[in-house]
Amino acid sequence: MTQEPHDQQVTQLLALVAEGRFDDLEAAWMVALEDQAFGADAALAVLGAVAELEVPKPLESLTWLLVSTWMEGDRAAEARAVIRRAADLLPASDVLREETSGLYRQACGDAAGIATLIEMTLGRDDLPFSAAVARLETLLALPPGTFIVDPRRRHPGCVLGVDPGRKVLKVSFGQSERGYDAVSIENVRAGDPEDYRALLAFAPERLAGLAENDPAELARLVLKKHGPQMKFRDFKAALEPVIPAKAWARWWSKARDPVRRSPYMEVAGGTQPTFTLRARPRSFEDRARETFDEAPTHAARLAFVLGYLSETGRGPEAEAQVLTYFAEALARRLEGGKRAGPAETLGTLAVLAEMHRRHPEVVGRAEADLHTLAPEADLAAVIASFGDAGLAGCVLAHVRETLPDAWPQVFAEALPACRPDLCALVATALSEAGHEDLLAQSAGEIMHRPDECRAAIFWLWTAVTAGRFDRAFAQVDRVSLTIRFLLAADKIGQDAREDRRLRPLVSEIRSAVGPRGGGPLRAVLEAADDAQAKDIRAAVERNRALTDAIRSRVLDLVRKIHPSHFAVPTVEPWEDEDVIYTTTAALHKQEEAYGELVTVQVPANAKAIGDAAALGDVSDNAEFMAALEERDRLAERAARMQADIGKAKVLMSSMAAGDTVTVGSAVRAGHLPDGAEQTFTFLGPWDADIQKHIYFYRAPLALAFMGKRAGDVVAYGEGANEQRWEILEVGPGL
Repeated sequence: MTQEPHDQQVTQLLALVAEGRFDDLEAAWMVALEDQAFGADAALAVLGAVAELEVPKPLESLTWLLVSTWMEGDRAAEARAVIRRAADLLPASDVLREETSGLYRQACGDAAGIATLIEMTLGRDDLPFSAAVARLETLLALPPGTFIVDPRRRHPGCVLGVDPGRKVLKVSFGQSERGYDAVSIENVRAGDPEDYRALLAFAPERLAGLAENDPAELARLVLKKHGPQMKFRDFKAALEPVIPAKAWARWWSKARDPVRRSPYMEVAGGTQPTFTLRARPRSFEDRARETFDEAPTHAARLAFVLGYLSETGRGPEAEAQVLTYFAEALARRLEGGKRAGPAETLGTLAVLAEMHRRHPEVVGRAEADLHTLAPEADLAAVIASFGDAGLAGCVLAHVRETLPDAWPQVFAEALPACRPDLCALVATALSEAGHEDLLAQSAGEIMHRPDECRAAIFWLWTAVTAGRFDRAFAQVDRVSLTIRFLLAADKIGQDAREDRRLRPLVSEIRSAVGPRGGGPLRAVLEAADDAQAKDIRAAVERNRALTDAIRSRVLDLVRKIHPSHFAVPTVEPWEDEDVIYTTTAALHKQEEAYGELVTVQVPANAKAIGDAAALGDVSDNAEFMAALEERDRLAERAARMQADIGKAKVLMSSMAAGDTVTVGSAVRAGHLPDGAEQTFTFLGPWDADIQKHIYFYRAPLALAFMGKRAGDVVAYGEGANEQRWEILEVGPGL
């Protein structure tokens, strides 16, 4: 390979250095310096070789020639690079110091206070040449407005400028100011220009501008300083100096979407999300494609596309690329035809149709239809199989559009096999279209086959008892429906032990029959005759979908409305809902809690509502909505506490003086089969302390002991979780 001319120059110069021919070296050096191709790296190689010989005079002369020649040739920046990198090699020389000062005046003439900076460093005889150059470079890297970090101080500072009189660099630390000379500046380094804490102190106007015009960048700066992960409340607190609390709701309503779509952050969660700063930026669209590709099922993929559609309208060009990517992937899926299955086919067609409806300029109309791709499909059964409510709604809309005459009958046939939320969608569509006759037909089918329509009969019970679709369900017998629903629920509870997919439905049933079901059940029981009440009681007593507490509550309701069906005409103390037994101390404590609630918490909440309303535009005011929700919660709690205190009755020792377990009893029992002794005390709800083995007498465990006596065996729990005790002694627990 042919050697470059400047490489040849370096080789020749190094040879002269090795031979000690300094006069010839100086002459060749001057020639090389005139060559534009002879740069800083080449010059440093030669100067380094001369420095190794420890002959100061030639080194000083060569350096002086380089600085003066390159300054004249408008190469001051290159000369500065040589001086900066070779300062440790160069001898202490007044001539060289003076020439270097001139170099910096030329190379850094625009730097604020350059003359003073040179005087502070190169102008100090007590500062070695190499140290003077290093400190000068440090000072030049700290122009006014630069944030600095001094490890001896807790907070960052901001450079104000050079003080010519004191010959120091002035730095503000907020409440104080300090001057750094050429010696003390050694401890200082330039800070991060994006340091949120420094920006708060010295550039709040920049942060205010970001809050208004680029909230995602403001959020990134906060996470960079306090992250990489922050909870919502911490994020809000960090922003309070920029976004006051009274302005937060309005700001966040506008900032939420830009922040969530930022390539630098991940925002996960609901109304109070967690923020995470990404190690590498990724666009919202790239993340959308990745989520789509990694979806565990095709149904999840379809649901994600629908969610993305609801968020389009921010970046048409990027969104068009993502939508095209989704549409092409879904179209390829349709090419599988029967292999995809009718549900998958119908879901894909429905989503593609929705994409075309919203973005016809990007996504074309799907040419295939369900009858072509799955001609043998039972459309009603396919509709009933969808698990995601959003996707199911999209499918229903597509079926209505493509089958304008047949869809009502298809919907009616599908309803008995649907989940509760899908039942509601189907029934609403039929009702709004005036097909109450078909809705009534579906209700009759559900009543006729409750064991096969177990989810649907739960929905039908909630709809009928709530008075929905009155015209369609006018002929449905609420009492008969309740009995069939409870029997079906028992089987759901049994099957849910093995099939985890049924457990959410069991939770819905418990919620509907438990706290929310008192009113509807009371109305049903009041309309029931004695024989029907007996059937309801039988359907509840061992119902495996209900908890012990719910069963007890419902049976109490049956007992109150139809007392003749219970062998014991008197109400046992633990069954009396009109009385809450308690100790005197616990009652006083509850009364104090009620007083604190109505005299402190309720007024404080009223003030919070007023403060939030004063912000204006309450439609998207999170603080206002939260305060209203708190008001409702406090009102409900106050009413409940007042009612409970009104029912309170102080326990007397005489109540627990008998030999059977009742309210106020203390029971010594042996755990089976190991015989380990345990003591249980059953008192009021405000006395309960599980750590001390004191239980509320209506708790499921307590109810298992009620009415038992010494020698009886108590069983609690079911299956592998069942525990058994033999009662050894019963006595007062007060």
